[in-house]
Amino acid sequence: MSEKSYIHSGHRKRMRQRFSSCKYDLASFSDHEVIEMLLFHSYKRQNTNEIAHELTARFGSLLNILTAPVDQLCSIKYIDKAVAADIRLFGELYMFLTGYENSRPDLTDPKLIMDIAEKHSEKSKYAFLIISINNSGKLTVRKQDEQDIFSAQMSILSETAVNIATLEIFPVNTINAKLDSSRLINELNAFCIANKIEYTDHYLIRNGNITSCIANDMF
Repeated sequence: MSEKSYIHSGHRKRMRQRFSSCKYDLASFSDHEVIEMLLFHSYKRQNTNEIAHELTARFGSLLNILTAPVDQLCSIKYIDKAVAADIRLFGELYMFLTGYENSRPDLTDPKLIMDIAEKHSEKSKYAFLIISINNSGKLTVRKQDEQDIFSAQMSILSETAVNIATLEIFPVNTINAKLDSSRLINELNAFCIANKIEYTDHYLIRNGNITSCIANDMF
């Protein structure tokens, strides 16, 4: 992006004047406009509007952009590690001041996993669930055919997941809960590593008891 592509030379000044005229309230600004102004600090002369649009198209929301991994931010044209660090600084500051991290679902919490199992399964039927959390902290649960690896991968990508766990729920009175989905789990683990997604654990639930495969060296 050259200086010549910066069509409106007074654009930054107008954006700042608009912000001040709104009494420094961002309510009337779109996500890409907020990012555009944040990038003023990283780019002294370049047109940050185009970069802000690309970030919004890639990550979807302001919070997703501010909390995206540095390597993913650097996949956007014109963003290097220094600019990505600036973006993450704003994100980390937001999370620190709001306690955002403390409000994110914890996929290592047995109570949360048991609550999900109760809501998404029937006592008489086997169920395989994928639990995903995206950059915004949204938790999504999907029932999955444990043999359909491609469908499971697409499910994870469609949620723009940054963290997942998988859960096998066995019918009541099942004597032995065998880990028959080891191939799927290994494939998903490799898929998550390749896509820089954290695979927290694979859980087994049988007769009201939960087993962590990580804790029992079964993963």
